[in-house]
Amino acid sequence: DRLEARVLRGAWGGAPLPPVLAPKAVVGEYGAGILASALLALAGSPFGAVHGFEQPDPEVGLEPGGEQGEAPCRVLLTGLASGGGAAWLVFERVS
Repeated sequence: DRLEARVLRGAWGGAPLPPVLAPKAVVGEYGAGILASALLALAGSPFGAVHGFEQPDPEVGLEPGGEQGEAPCRVLLTGLASGGGAAWLVFERVS
């Protein structure tokens, strides 16, 4: 979580971050659960509060979103493997 937060803050270069959803606590880390969550967010499906989240970790510096607003036009999906591998995918809604 800390590494992903640093990457996001670095990528946005000090600009306010967009809402961050963290579905891993609900759908797990393996399989297509996180991919499905990203595609559902892109389609405008409502998401609730992040499961198990009570207080932000000051070292992470992110506060997960969960309020339903307008469906995003882009979704960034991040994945980190325990062996050090990393992948980022950007999905964009085409009207």
